[in-house]
Amino acid sequence: MVYGIGLAEEHRFSNILEQTTNRKTINFGYPSGSNFIIFRNIMALINYVDPKDFPEYVVIGWTFPDRFQYYDFVKEQSTGPWLFPIADNEINNSYLHRNNTAYQGIMETYYIIKAIRLMLKDKCKLIEYTTYDPEYSRLIGCKNLLPTSEENELVNKARDGIHPGIMWNSRVHDYISGEII
Repeated sequence: MVYGIGLAEEHRFSNILEQTTNRKTINFGYPSGSNFIIFRNIMALINYVDPKDFPEYVVIGWTFPDRFQYYDFVKEQSTGPWLFPIADNEINNSYLHRNNTAYQGIMETYYIIKAIRLMLKDKCKLIEYTTYDPEYSRLIGCKNLLPTSEENELVNKARDGIHPGIMWNSRVHDYISGEII
C-alpha cells in the first residue's frame, strides 16, 4: 500500500505529503514487500546515507506478518497468501512451512520492528502504522490505519480493485502530516 499499486502517482500519500509539507519525500515501498524488505531498506539507509543527509522523518507502514522473502540461488521472490492456489512447488512449500504456526511470522516481525526502532532511535523521528489486524498493531505498538468499511467500498479501490483508493491514502497522509507538524 505504501508503494501505491493501482493508484496514479498524484494520489499516493507519499506524493501528497511532499506537496502539503513542502518536504522531499521518497517512497521506498516494494510491491508485495515484507517487513524484512523494510528492514533491508533501513539497513541500506543507515549504511549508505551520510549522517548529515539523513532524513528527519522515516515513515514505516508495517505490512502483514505472513509475507516474507524466499531466496534460492537464482532469485528472490516475495511470498504471501496470494500464492494460493498454486500447485505444489518449492516456494509455496516454503511459505506453508514458515507459516505453519500462526505466530512464526508475527514473532519474526516483532523482532524486526524492535531492531529497526533501535537502529533509528537517535537518527530520526520514526512514524509507524499498520493496516493489519488491530491486535497486531497493539502487539507491535503502532497506529492502526486499517481501511474503514467506507474506504473499502469498490468505488474507493485502486484501479486494480484490491488495494485501497484515494480516501484511504488521504487518511494516511493526514495521520503522517499530523505527526510531522
